Amino acid sequence: MHTLPAHSPLAKAIHYLRSKQSKDGGFCAYNMEFLEESNPHDTFFSVLAFQALGEPIPNRDRVVQYLKTALNRAQVFNYAFFPLWTLHQMGELTIDDALRASLTELTILLPDRPNPEDAGENLRWLLRRVQAKTLVGSIPEREQIQSYFLSLYQEGSFGWYPNLVETYLSLRILHLLNYNLQSLHETRQFLMRLQEKETGFTNTTNGLFTTLEVVYAGVFACQLLDVPIQYADAVIHFVKLCQMGKGGFARMPTGLPDIEKTYRAVKLLTVLEAK
Repeated sequence: MHTLPAHSPLAKAIHYLRSKQSKDGGFCAYNMEFLEESNPHDTFFSVLAFQALGEPIPNRDRVVQYLKTALNRAQVFNYAFFPLWTLHQMGELTIDDALRASLTELTILLPDRPNPEDAGENLRWLLRRVQAKTLVGSIPEREQIQSYFLSLYQEGSFGWYPNLVETYLSLRILHLLNYNLQSLHETRQFLMRLQEKETGFTNTTNGLFTTLEVVYAGVFACQLLDVPIQYADAVIHFVKLCQMGKGGFARMPTGLPDIEKTYRAVKLLTVLEAK
């Protein structure tokens, strides 16, 4: 990436991310003097953020070793996914016979129905399982998963009630399964209805506020369906308001920063400001 002005939002985000790296190569949002507790979740989003920024990953060799150790120690999928997918993104994943067998046998669990209380978390983990399965070839449950999402389809949205975050996650999964997204004409209209000129997007058609996750879902759902983003400047302005004093980004302009939100912010800024 080209040299950034020292006080630009992206330069400050890079400084924030670098400050969260531990001696073992991993990252943790709560890293501070005398407290270094790396975790694969924060390391995953840190690596994705540096890649989105076009920045070299600091202490790359140590990051790789940290992730390989974390993957070897993981006993269940929820702990294995982050080191697995980060190594894959870095081009450092070796799929041996044992790992191939584990991924092949990985079950796809379909939630009974999306739950408004989990803010899309069940669908996030479904997406991660599908991503992991793609590493070893086709997905036998493809038609079953597609049918599940089509059964949730209402008013152009996917979910127990029409909302942007679950619709975006559903589109991501269907895209991985090679479903023809361009056939979802009502979804295009739904995404147009959720765009508004103050923050860019709201989560529901009658929503009164937004979050970083909501505008992220809006921008990248629109990308998947080739829907024009009407208020890109409003999205950029809202994202910049979410940046806190030390460079990290929060869920909202009055929140606490973390590495996952910082990744989403830098991805949005790099995509929208490049246009």
